[in-house]
Amino acid sequence: NHMQRSLNDVGKGWFNIHEQNRDIYEFSKLKRLMRVVKQTMEDTLRFMVEDTVQTFASFIEDACAGDVEITDAKTVAPEDTRTYPLFVLELVAEETEEGGLAYNVDPEAYVEAALEAYDEALVATGTIEGVEHQVMAHLLKNNKSMLETVSATEELPTACRERIETALREWLPVAADYLAKYEKYSEFVKSSIQSHVDALSGEDVPLNQIKQVLDYHVKRTDEVVDELPARVGLGLFEISTAAVRQRLSDKHKECVAALQQLVADTAAEKCNAIVEEMNDMCKGVRKPARNPEHAQELRQYMKDTQANVANLQPAIRELPAYYDLLDEFLYELPDEFDKLKWMTYTWPKKMDGEIERSLVRCDEAEMEFQNIMLGEQQQFEKEILSMNNVVVSYAGHTDLEDLEKIAAETKKYQMKLTELDEKSKTYNTHEAIFGLEQTDYTQVGK
Repeated sequence: NHMQRSLNDVGKGWFNIHEQNRDIYEFSKLKRLMRVVKQTMEDTLRFMVEDTVQTFASFIEDACAGDVEITDAKTVAPEDTRTYPLFVLELVAEETEEGGLAYNVDPEAYVEAALEAYDEALVATGTIEGVEHQVMAHLLKNNKSMLETVSATEELPTACRERIETALREWLPVAADYLAKYEKYSEFVKSSIQSHVDALSGEDVPLNQIKQVLDYHVKRTDEVVDELPARVGLGLFEISTAAVRQRLSDKHKECVAALQQLVADTAAEKCNAIVEEMNDMCKGVRKPARNPEHAQELRQYMKDTQANVANLQPAIRELPAYYDLLDEFLYELPDEFDKLKWMTYTWPKKMDGEIERSLVRCDEAEMEFQNIMLGEQQQFEKEILSMNNVVVSYAGHTDLEDLEKIAAETKKYQMKLTELDEKSKTYNTHEAIFGLEQTDYTQVGK
């Protein structure tokens, strides 16, 4: 150091820094010089610390000067406050049930940090070494001494610390008051997007109510940007609110998107239900006629189907309201949803076509059944004639010895007559279905 360089070449005498005798050194002028240097350094250090603690206290008080009037989140009127706030706080959103809006750092922590820095600085001034043991290290081994300085318990540093703490704490209620202006946004922040969807889900929720909520969220998307500043100065603190402002706006947009999806999904569910019912009816309409009776059943089924399609019309007429609402809010319908919509709209006309074709098939089938029946009836007339001859021939049986044989034949022909009777009834039924004059088969029963 400087003293070693200045006294290094003095040599033997009262200022000999190379002295090896401790007793001689203790009574030397060099020892007295070291004492003067130490006292000078301690005086300087004390004056410096006292000036510094007062300057620091004044600096904090200046930073905490003035006042602000808080009207709302955006309207803050400062009065005689620092141009550039000393501390920065960021408003953050905790999107949980227990969360809400809060500062990223508790303002109290800034007070504690300032006081901690003050205390650590005072402690640090007590760790400054003197020069004697450095210059005379060969004589003063293990005799490291520190300069005496201002103690934290002295009146001045204690008073300055109190000034600092008092000034800082005056702004804590101001920060809390400003945070309270965001309370009206807290409930929305804590809510989930799904909770907004769930509140409007269900058959009993009218579409108009969903539209009103959609209008609200669309409106709020821009309103929150206008209502909230990107940052605001509160004297000691600068509050950064840009992230919360953007998050609130984005969350309203997310609610709009989620509710649009709800409307689209609801419309798709209604379409799917209608299409599924139409498909089930179409399967029945497309069935081929198996016989004349089945053809009649199919005709009745088609009449019932037309009635059922008519009953579905009110549900189909409700669908455009959903899609008009989506168009109003510029929702781009997915391709599969768009195809489903138009499929639902066109199903009634498609069903009319299916019924028309099925009726043609029924006409063709009935004509075919009629032709087959007419052919079968010609053969049936022959069977009746043959059976009539058999019955007439029974009048010539008089031999009692052939009684057992005759009984067996009678049973067989009786079964044949029953079969012919059933066929005659079936032919008469089919003739009625085809609108033909019924053939007289009464002789079969006789």
